[in-house]
Amino acid sequence: MNARQVKILAIGGEVGMLEFYRRTLPAPKYQTVTEASAEKALKKLQEEAFDLILIDLCLPEMDGIQLLDRAKESDPDIEGAIITGYPTVDTAVKAVKHGAFDYLAKPLPPDQLRAVVDKAIAQRELCEENRALRKQVQRSYEVSEIIGRSKAIQEVLDLVQKIGPTETNVLLLGESGSGKELIARCIHGHSFRREYPMVPIDCAALPETLAEAELFGHEK
Repeated sequence: MNARQVKILAIGGEVGMLEFYRRTLPAPKYQTVTEASAEKALKKLQEEAFDLILIDLCLPEMDGIQLLDRAKESDPDIEGAIITGYPTVDTAVKAVKHGAFDYLAKPLPPDQLRAVVDKAIAQRELCEENRALRKQVQRSYEVSEIIGRSKAIQEVLDLVQKIGPTETNVLLLGESGSGKELIARCIHGHSFRREYPMVPIDCAALPETLAEAELFGHEK
């Protein structure tokens, strides 16, 4: 499923459970590191980057949900699954609210564990791809990408940077092909809405009788 090796940190106080993780998630597809102590696990998270953590709910120093909170302080994107031998609805809801990808009950079949791990990694990779894509789209419409050194274009670009972060309505005028949509995308790229899609509408392509309905809806 994954071209690269998946790094997993498994934390639990039971020696048998840690051995189960190592057997179920072996190399070369997975690199599974185990720790019996929450404090040692936190130190390991500061030293290395992991894709996923598997946490026993009951740990000596703190419970698994507290450890998940601490782990996400170091890496907000890390996926985590809480595992317990005494599942309850309350702890399941609490785990999810604190950012757990899944909540699993012991005894845990190997196939179920691998399926959850692969799903969590797919989710992490999708988030990473979406973040990279948003950065790429935003970078495509940076002011620095617009070619032009004249005084007039520099004044326009200065205005783009000033009005982008505001709630001001902007009207762009110019002949066809002069770059109005490019400037509009630059303004959007500097706005607080830059992580949301920009939807350009070509009013000239809409029949006059439909333009108002397309823009504002047809219901009174």
